[in-house]
Amino acid sequence: MSTIFGEKVRCIRIREGLTQPEFSELTGISLNTIKNFEVKGREITSQNLHLITNHSRLQKYALWLMTGQVAPSAGQVSPADTENTTSLRNTIVGILESVETTGALLTPEQTADLILEQLSTRK
Repeated sequence: MSTIFGEKVRCIRIREGLTQPEFSELTGISLNTIKNFEVKGREITSQNLHLITNHSRLQKYALWLMTGQVAPSAGQVSPADTENTTSLRNTIVGILESVETTGALLTPEQTADLILEQLSTRK
């Protein structure tokens, strides 16, 4: 496995607000192993990837960790995603779906107004 996995695991750990010892305790991966792939760039075994991607708190990063892709509608995000980004995306998708269903054609300004209206009602 490439050292890119170590960098990605580090991003996940930081996004989750965990120290290396906390991440070790959470996943069952030894602290030395975590340091080896985060800091020293050593390869991650498939067993350790399995421990990370199958942990209930970390499953949301599985697709991104393995492929670099995200699928928010399936609950698959990257560490860079935030609740606000996901909320905004869901609002936009909802508007586009309703426009598609009704067949209405909206100008960019009308679309922006609808998005802002939807966001103001979610607060």
